[in-house]
Amino acid sequence: MRSMNSIEWRRGVSWGALPMLMIWTALVLTAFGLAVTPAAAVPANFDSTGVGFIPSPELSALPTTTIDLSVPLFTAGDSGAGLSFDVDFTGSSGGEVCILTASQSDVCQADLTNVTTAYSALVTLEISAINTSGITGPFTLLLTMLDLNVPNPGYAPDEVSIALDPTAPMPLDTSAVPGFNFDGTFSPFVVVEDQACTNSGGNCNYLGWTVFGVGDTATMRIDMSMAPDGRDSPRLLFNAVPLVVPEPGTALLMGLGLAGLALAGRQTGRERR
Repeated sequence: MRSMNSIEWRRGVSWGALPMLMIWTALVLTAFGLAVTPAAAVPANFDSTGVGFIPSPELSALPTTTIDLSVPLFTAGDSGAGLSFDVDFTGSSGGEVCILTASQSDVCQADLTNVTTAYSALVTLEISAINTSGITGPFTLLLTMLDLNVPNPGYAPDEVSIALDPTAPMPLDTSAVPGFNFDGTFSPFVVVEDQACTNSGGNCNYLGWTVFGVGDTATMRIDMSMAPDGRDSPRLLFNAVPLVVPEPGTALLMGLGLAGLALAGRQTGRERR
């Protein structure tokens, strides 16, 4: 049976594991720009329920993969929670998260203390363990949804978005967050469409990264359009699947695009001669 688990980034800025109550979910993202970095990032938006990514123009530019019931979902979460996950996280999942605000866009804060405005968080998830024999090679780590079933009182889908192409503040001062694991780059996303869910009328588009094994990292920026106002941080849910490749049509379009760029470059070179 497919199941999903979560990692939670809390107000004290730690991530904890929590089982997910629903089997079929999809990630939802909010279109919103937070000017805490030199350039605004394209956001991935949640739908109104928090259980799926809207297949918006922002997502259409990403490579696409497809999964169905034949592809197993494996649970992923914070190894510090004491639960047995197929994929465990360390690094930022252990609490070393960089909080950025508009007033201090180049300085990491260790937590949400005194944060009274919209803010962003840089998060790096490092794969620490793979406990299942079902994952024997490269796999795709999925960011599957925003959990709305959280107390105090949680975040609405239109308050949380994932930046698809963020830029890090330069230089970024991380001294306030000992152990923060971030190399200044962000992991490229791929869209994963779950056909089994889509065929039943749901909106099951996920964001994922290709991961090759222990020690690999996935880095993202989460943007919150509202101040925390005493709330815990948003809870995001993760899973993993064996590596799936882009759909043939997507791969062909990408190949044709690269070929076109190469041809254009050659033609420009001839004109210069």
